[in-house]
Order: sequence, then structure tokens, then C-alpha cells
Amino acid sequence: MENISNILILFHAVLGSIALLAGTFALIVPKGKKWHKLVGKVFYYSMLIAALSALIIAVLPNHTNAFLFIIGLFSTYFILSGKRALKFKHLAPNIIDKLIAGSMLLISITMVILPLFLQHDLNLILIIFGALGGVLAWRDLKNYQVPNTLKSKWLKLHISKMMGGYISAFTAFIVANQIVSGIIGWLVPGILGGIYIAYWLRKLNKR
Repeated sequence: MENISNILILFHAVLGSIALLAGTFALIVPKGKKWHKLVGKVFYYSMLIAALSALIIAVLPNHTNAFLFIIGLFSTYFILSGKRALKFKHLAPNIIDKLIAGSMLLISITMVILPLFLQHDLNLILIIFGALGGVLAWRDLKNYQVPNTLKSKWLKLHISKMMGGYISAFTAFIVANQIVSGIIGWLVPGILGGIYIAYWLRKLNKR
């Protein structure tokens, strides 16, 4: 069983590294062009599989980790909703979009409540991430009630959600390799990524 666990961990690490590299390249190349779309697909699939594999690893014997499991769910939400935002340019959201947002809202509530039952140094991280995910999921559900407005918001949603997935990959890299220890390592990527998202949203608003 331990051999299977080690293989899964290696598989997860390799895919996470590919996602991080592809995501970085997608940030550099011109948006909407051929290379951006190509590396964007590589980022999407590698990050999605890495996040799903994290869910499996987090429940294996001797590797049980509620934090890894919840962060894996968090990353999956960003990737799925970010990819699906592309279709809002022409199509209205459907039941799948609402299920993704609704599930994230429930997960976020769990992330905020869980620290009440856990004694862990990273409880603050769960609360912060849970509050952020809850706000984004609630906003998604509200937007889905007025689908016509999504025709003007699809690009903003795509950029912000895919950046959320990239931030997750970068955070995992920082924490797993202990480049920055403690709570700071969990928060710095999100702060820097938030600044980048704000820059692009402001740029789109000017257009």
C-alpha cells in the first residue's frame, strides 16, 4: 500500500510541476493567442489531475490530511469554473455550473467551521481560504441568476478563476518545498496573485 502511496505522491508532484510551468508560461505569452491557448490546456488538465490525485492521497493510510483534501477541492473549483467561464461568452450557465458553485459554497462553510474542531497551526489558513471561496461561490450563484450579464463578465471570470488555480499550484510548490515556512508561505502567493488579478481586471474595465 505504501508503494502505491509513493507512486501517487510522485505522480501528483510531477503534474503539479507541469501545471506550475505551463501556468507561468500562460501568464507571459499574449492572451488569447495560439500559445496561450495551448499552454492553457496543458495547465488545465495537469492541474485538474494533480488536484484530484491530492484528494486520493489525503485519505490514504498514513497520509490522511484534512488540509490537503480541502485545498485539493478548492483548487478543483478554481480550475473547473475558470475553464467553464469561457463558454459564457455565448452560452448561459447550466446545472453543472450551479453544482460546482454550490459545492464550493458548502466546502467553504466546512473550511470555516472545521477549525472549531481541529487544533492546528494552519487553522487561520482554512478560515481565510474558506471565506474567500465562499464569497466567490456565492457571487457565482448570483451571477448565474442573471445569465445575460455573463456575456460581459466571462473574460474576467476566466482570468480570476484560472489565476486562482495557478495561485494554488504556486502555493503548493512554496509550502511543499518549504521555501517560505509557516503561514506566510500560504498567504504570500495569494497576495501577489491578487495584485495580478486586480491589474488585469482594471485593464479590462478600461477597455
